[in-house]
Amino acid sequence: MTVSLNYSHLRTRLTEFRDENNIPVTLLLLSLLLMPVFRLIIHPNSGLLTDSRFYHNYPLYIELVIIILTMAIGFKQQSTIFRQSRVLWTFFFIWLVAAAVGLEQSINVGKAVIKNAEFLIHFFFALSLIDIFRKTSPTDRSYISATAIIGILLFLPFFFVATFLISANSEAFNWSTDLPAFSNVRHLSFTMAIVIMLLAFARPCMEIKDGRYLYIFPVLLSACWTILFWSGGRGSILATFSTLAICTAIFTWRSKKSWIRLNLFAIFTGAFLSILLPAPNDSYGIFRLYDDTIDSQSINQLSASRLTIWKETTEHIIEAPWTGFGPNQTVYLVEFGDGFVIHPHNIVLQALLAWGVIGGIVFLGFIVTPLLSSALSLRKVKDMPPVSLAGFALALMLFVHAFVDSTLYHPFTIFYFVVGLSLAMTHRQA
Repeated sequence: MTVSLNYSHLRTRLTEFRDENNIPVTLLLLSLLLMPVFRLIIHPNSGLLTDSRFYHNYPLYIELVIIILTMAIGFKQQSTIFRQSRVLWTFFFIWLVAAAVGLEQSINVGKAVIKNAEFLIHFFFALSLIDIFRKTSPTDRSYISATAIIGILLFLPFFFVATFLISANSEAFNWSTDLPAFSNVRHLSFTMAIVIMLLAFARPCMEIKDGRYLYIFPVLLSACWTILFWSGGRGSILATFSTLAICTAIFTWRSKKSWIRLNLFAIFTGAFLSILLPAPNDSYGIFRLYDDTIDSQSINQLSASRLTIWKETTEHIIEAPWTGFGPNQTVYLVEFGDGFVIHPHNIVLQALLAWGVIGGIVFLGFIVTPLLSSALSLRKVKDMPPVSLAGFALALMLFVHAFVDSTLYHPFTIFYFVVGLSLAMTHRQA
């Protein structure tokens, strides 16, 4: 069965899931479908709400509800949430102790506690999704990735209409920080990288059989690459390229050569079309990649001052090497010109500054170990479900991206990371 981006199919499956009393799956599908548009509605830049905390945290509320529902149903069924290995729970409690001890060094204990709680929710959300996906077939799981694609594609027209209306009515509109749904244009790049990963490894792209998809998916991929190049996110572009290259190198599937041609077509078409789009300021456009490289006077300038941030972050890590300062403390520790830095723009430094060597290594292990085990396991599967590879590619891209940015700091992108990693880890038949 080939799952297409078809609303009637999705509506039918939602009804089937509801009839099967699989409420967490239904909620997950609805969340993936509506979450991007909901972000547009509630973001402070859209002018409807002024409380930035709600827009920042609403993915966490969804995760928390799914966790509670999964646990509640698990009491009646055979849930595997708490039946993980002793090794996992041992390292989890090591991280928990390190996080608690690190609060003594925190400048703002309240923010550290809140951020620790966020990562606790992400952890149990991952366990909940793994439990859910293990009970569903690859065909049913493919609805997860298809719904995520539809959700982001559904969001884009509303986003561009809102951007046009707001920018037309505001002379002071800043194209870098005032976009509806995004306080930073780079977060638009994050979103486009997410949908490109899911589209590139969707079943119709990997098993090119139906002539209809030979037209639909190249158009969709090209459009997404166009927006990604136009938004000027160097980190997102490099992370997406790197992930495509890694997956091409280590995995094998049918129609691989056709898949490579399709994606190369989308990349070059997107690059060309992005040149035709007007660049609102210096943060946009594919030529920004070239200009920033040529005009840079130093490696630090080329890295958008990340070397300065990383150097100062490292100095603070040395001050509290074992248990760190607690999460969400970068803004109080790292100075950056006349402003401030919310996160270190590097997942390793982010973990070490927050939880020190003890908790940081455990935290990174919770990311790297599932990625490696999923890659090794997927290589052994003869008939690899495309949804599993799509999930792996999504998680890998966000992890690679996190070495130069904040994709594993914000709840919105972590939500997609957990969904992708859970899909990759549950590739076998239910």
